[in-house]
Amino acid sequence: MNTVRKGSRKELEVTKMLESMGYSCEKVRKTKMFSGDYFGCADIIAMNKRELLLVAVTDVSHVSRARRKLKAFTNHPPGTRKVIYSYAPPKTVLRNGKWRTEEVT
Repeated sequence: MNTVRKGSRKELEVTKMLESMGYSCEKVRKTKMFSGDYFGCADIIAMNKRELLLVAVTDVSHVSRARRKLKAFTNHPPGTRKVIYSYAPPKTVLRNGKWRTEEVT
């Protein structure tokens, strides 16, 4: 399985988690012509009645890149939360295979 398919599966997992928490989610639709992120930093936009989330989904080895991109994006409505969901596969040093969340300010 290639990295694009793995990333899409992880984005779908995060989307399902957010929807179970009451958020409506929109995931980036990747095509051959466009494979970027929303605003160059987010894979998923989630919102509920009170807040808007810009969500980056990444592997633990790429958290710093996602954090830097989210911090750089400042043209968003007040009250928008920027969140990174990172996954630690079972074979890594952490060996837990679980999601970690981090809010970027």
